[in-house]
Amino acid sequence: FSLHNGSWMVAPTGSDSNDCVTSLTPCATIQGVLNKPHLADGNEIWVAVGLYNTSDHIYVKKSVSLRGGWDTTFSSQIGASTLEDAIITSSGTNVSIENFTIQNTLLNIDVYKYGVNNYGIMTISNSTIKNNNGGIENRDTLTVINSTITDNHDIYYPLSGYGAGIHNTSGVTTLINVTVTNNSASMGGGIFTDNGGVFVLMNSIIAGNFAQASNAGFDCHAVVISHGHNLIGEYGGIDSWTGWFAWNCQGNWSPTSDIVGTHEKPALAHIGALTDLGNGVWIRPLNPGSPAIDNGNPLFPGSGDYTCAAKDQIGTARPQGSACDMGAVEYPQEIHPPKALLVTFDAGNTTSLPGTEVCSGDTGACTNGDAYEKSAHNYAYSTYSWYQTWHGRNSIDGNGMQILSSVHYGSGYKNAFWSGSSIVYGDGYAFAKADDVVAHEYTHGVTQYESGLFPWYQSGAISESFSDLWGEAIDQYNKLGNDIATVKWLIGEDITGLGAVRNMKNPPAYKQPDSMLSSPLTSATRSRIP
Repeated sequence: FSLHNGSWMVAPTGSDSNDCVTSLTPCATIQGVLNKPHLADGNEIWVAVGLYNTSDHIYVKKSVSLRGGWDTTFSSQIGASTLEDAIITSSGTNVSIENFTIQNTLLNIDVYKYGVNNYGIMTISNSTIKNNNGGIENRDTLTVINSTITDNHDIYYPLSGYGAGIHNTSGVTTLINVTVTNNSASMGGGIFTDNGGVFVLMNSIIAGNFAQASNAGFDCHAVVISHGHNLIGEYGGIDSWTGWFAWNCQGNWSPTSDIVGTHEKPALAHIGALTDLGNGVWIRPLNPGSPAIDNGNPLFPGSGDYTCAAKDQIGTARPQGSACDMGAVEYPQEIHPPKALLVTFDAGNTTSLPGTEVCSGDTGACTNGDAYEKSAHNYAYSTYSWYQTWHGRNSIDGNGMQILSSVHYGSGYKNAFWSGSSIVYGDGYAFAKADDVVAHEYTHGVTQYESGLFPWYQSGAISESFSDLWGEAIDQYNKLGNDIATVKWLIGEDITGLGAVRNMKNPPAYKQPDSMLSSPLTSATRSRIP
């Protein structure tokens, strides 16, 4: 017999009885190669584009590289190979996987219920793991690069399953330019750690996932080491049992580079629908206005530690804009040129954001909008202008960030809020028509980029105070809205149907505390809106 020292080959047209060492004699399955007696540590297994489903697991007991997406002649990688069999690695192995779509495993076996089950050292790159009972379980050392983990739902254990995206059990999982979205489990719908496990994150998006309870970590129920430039939809929320804030996602979040939301006010990533690019490649693209665009590590991609990967999941060179993007796939700037400084949308009385674009530009003019949209757009520009005049600040993040506003949010929604990436207005009391409210919400965005304040209790009170201060300051200087003497120092005097909600000169007049000894303090603090 002769030893094989090259690459093994797998194609849908092959046979496991072949020698599997040429493009004319490939195996039919990856397991067929793994069972070959001459397979050795360090070998590569090349897999052609196509669907592979043996209704069984793929057991990897040697340190090999699985390289998918090859054309029929195995001369170039043109896409991704599709597996509908769960991959299981043995302890002590060092396995790499690239250019695969792993889907539809959905096996009702608790130990191996995930699409990928790692017990050794593993690197996954340029791959999508979707529509499994769970995406990945890691019990040792895992690195995921330029990959999308999406639409994995724990259907067999919906009330007790953990980490439908990635479950890190006593291991270390590093995510570099990874998108984890639209996964659901009982706890930690996106990522979950237990038994001392830890996640290391950089330039990644963990957002838009689901858990069974608000204190269960929709996106993240994990211990995290952040190397910056991550978007976490929500890192905690108010525990419905205790009323206290639950820190589900414990990490050293950077107030200047990480975008982190709460369950009550999640950071919206604006991720698009699961998209089939052909040849087995599936992605979740970024939508226009996503805060992930141009907010990856600003150092040149691939130039050192914690930078973005040099290319994205589909091989596009980074960066496409002024900096690389968070997540697996770069936003195609050449197809969608950057929009103007201000963009205002109509949410159409739905909760889907950002909605339909109404107007955009570098001034406060919004010719196509209704009264609400015109006000939101103009007042946002006014706020931008005063921040620039007084402080030389270029937009919300200080670096020219697009100013996004969405009007007509929800059905009769009686509030306005900063979403983590945009200003959102309901129709209940026409908040978009109040210039101090617009400036107030805009300032919440500034606070997000300038401090580590979270929106609860005394920290939240400070954040609210900052927003009121700048909201009223801009109201008094911009010569817009109602500026008569009797409403000076009032917040929200232009809110239709409601009127002022706070008095900066005399806070107790609106049942707000004016000192730590003020009688309204207890109720105001409990309400989390001092």
